[in-house]
Amino acid sequence: MGAFPTAYFRRCAWICLSVGIALTSPQVATLHAQITAFSSQNEHRTGQYVSPVYEGWYKDRDGSIKVVFGYQNLNTEEIVDVPIGPNNKIEPGPADQGQPTHFLTGRQYGLFAVTVPKNALTTELTWTLNVRGHEMSIPANLNPLRANKPMSLTEIRQLVPQPFTRTHIYNLMHRVPTPAGQPALGEQHDGVTDLYIVIAGSGMTTVGGEIPEKKSSNPGEYTGIIKGGETFPLKAGDILEIPPSVPHATSTGPEGMTYMMVKINVGLYPWSIVGMVK
Repeated sequence: MGAFPTAYFRRCAWICLSVGIALTSPQVATLHAQITAFSSQNEHRTGQYVSPVYEGWYKDRDGSIKVVFGYQNLNTEEIVDVPIGPNNKIEPGPADQGQPTHFLTGRQYGLFAVTVPKNALTTELTWTLNVRGHEMSIPANLNPLRANKPMSLTEIRQLVPQPFTRTHIYNLMHRVPTPAGQPALGEQHDGVTDLYIVIAGSGMTTVGGEIPEKKSSNPGEYTGIIKGGETFPLKAGDILEIPPSVPHATSTGPEGMTYMMVKINVGLYPWSIVGMVK
């Protein structure tokens, strides 16, 4: 018998996800409809504005507080450019605090984080965008209800509740930017195939190699630093399939990475062990 390939990697339009998942599970077809409902109410190809979106805040590993923003481009075809300045600014502080200037169509989740000054934790940060004279300002504050609990492995935030079937789990997730110089923690799942479908942002995933000093959290679940492997650059529209028992580690770019992760249970363990569900 032939061995599992290390990974399947391909570039694909987002329509592959919406068609494939809709055929797989009524639950996920409903989820997809919920995700796209906002943009479907504003179906204009061009001429519309861009709205900033406040996603929430979290405490980074160094103790600093960061607030996270995304945006909604209400155009279905027009990509909008707004340079840093009076029409694209974050206040207080310098106008340029890492916000995008090139706005893709549709909803883009959790694209960048702004550090709140330590001596001004009660200060609201406001992102203002002005497109065609339509100004939108979104304040960000540290309301406890908007806090995102950090996860020790990869600082992942689940953006919607995860539906799951007997064989599949679907996670719409965002990984915050990986700090410069920090090695990505590897993972290995003997009981599932992982499928990454990148929606926004960018990252690098190393697949294969080995984890010499791996630690086990559950049967068939391992973590540790990967030695060797092949690295795949990821961006919106990319799909990466990781077979069972193959080590993999992901680091993200300055905007983080938003993606749909599909876990496919190969029948060795129940979801309570391999699927992050109770």
